[in-house]
Amino acid sequence: MIFNKRKFVILFLTIGIMFFYIGLATNIVLGPTTDTYKLPQQVSSVIKLTGMGFICISLLIGGIFVSDFPKEQRTLIIIFGFTLLIINIIMMSVMKFY
Repeated sequence: MIFNKRKFVILFLTIGIMFFYIGLATNIVLGPTTDTYKLPQQVSSVIKLTGMGFICISLLIGGIFVSDFPKEQRTLIIIFGFTLLIINIIMMSVMKFY
């Protein structure tokens, strides 16, 4: 199996989505958070943000460097990657637990 740039983009998108959902599940598995016990929320946030980072980076890199995608699809991938990146930056700056 030969890996090209397109397969790496799809692989990292898959890994990012898996990390995001694993982060959601860890918040449920570790239990509720209180004012003194914030570990479940912090662990979940780190895993979710790692997943979102993988998704944003793979979308941006895939849209810029992968020439296997059609031009319209590459443009949409770049726009979607920048949109997710801006949403993540806003969420990280507004929410107190990140």
